[in-house]
Amino acid sequence: MKVVAIAALLACLAVLTICGGGSPSSINPNGQVSGNWQIALQRTPKSSKTLSGFILQLSDSVTGGLMLSGSCAGVGSATGTMTGQNISLDATVTGQALNLGGTVSSDGSTMTGTYTILASGCGNSETGTWSATRVKPLSGSFHGTLTSTRPSGIVSDVSGMITQGPNNGQSSALLSGTVTSTDSSCFSSAMLSGVISGTTVVLTITAADGSALGQFFNVTASADGTSLAGKYSFSNQLQLPPGAPCRFGDVGTASITLP
Repeated sequence: MKVVAIAALLACLAVLTICGGGSPSSINPNGQVSGNWQIALQRTPKSSKTLSGFILQLSDSVTGGLMLSGSCAGVGSATGTMTGQNISLDATVTGQALNLGGTVSSDGSTMTGTYTILASGCGNSETGTWSATRVKPLSGSFHGTLTSTRPSGIVSDVSGMITQGPNNGQSSALLSGTVTSTDSSCFSSAMLSGVISGTTVVLTITAADGSALGQFFNVTASADGTSLAGKYSFSNQLQLPPGAPCRFGDVGTASITLP
C-alpha cells in the first residue's frame, strides 16, 4: 500500500510540475546538501516511515519539498538551516509537523540524526532516528531487459536515453527520455515521461502519436544512479488481430542499467 500511495502521489506531482508547479529560484542547486534525498525514519522499536524529495541550499538556509509515506502519506514544503555540518529541517505534511535534526557527512552524501513528529488530525506523535542518502541524478543512455510473466519467461531487450530535470526544491523532479526495442511484441520505439522522488520512479510509456502504451511502476533507482529495477505493464492493443502478441497487453519485471 505504501508503494501504491507513493506512486499515486508521484503521478499527481508530475501533472502539477508540468503545469507550472514552480520555477528555479536563485538558490544554489550545487550547495552541500542540495539534491535528491531518500530518508528513512525509524521509531523504536519497530515502526518505520520514509521521506523523499529535493533540497536546495543557499548559504546557511535550506528549503525543499518532502513526500511522506505511510497511512498519512502526503507532500509538504520544508525549511531549515545549516550550521557547519549540522542541519535542522521543519516540514508540515497532512497535519503532521516534522522536525529533523542531525549532521551531514563531510562529503555531503549522507545525513543522520533524530526526528520528532507532532500529529494533528492524522497519525500519531512520535520520536526516533533518521538516516538519509543522496540519490544521484538519472541521466544518460541505458540498456536493459523486460521479462514477461504473460507468457512467462519471454525476455525483450531495451535501450534508450533518460534525462532528469532540474532541482527546483520540490518533492519530485521530472524525467524524460526515449526507449527502443528490436524484439518487443508491444513496441519498437516510444517516449518516456515521469518523475523521481528519492529512489522512487514512475515512468509513462507513450507512442509517437501521444497515445499511452504502458508504464514502469514500483520502480526503485539505485542511490548511485546506475540502475533501475521494478515492474512494467503494457495496455491492451485490441486493434491488433486476434492471436497477435500484446493484443491483451503484457506485464512483467524490468531491469535497467545506466549507462
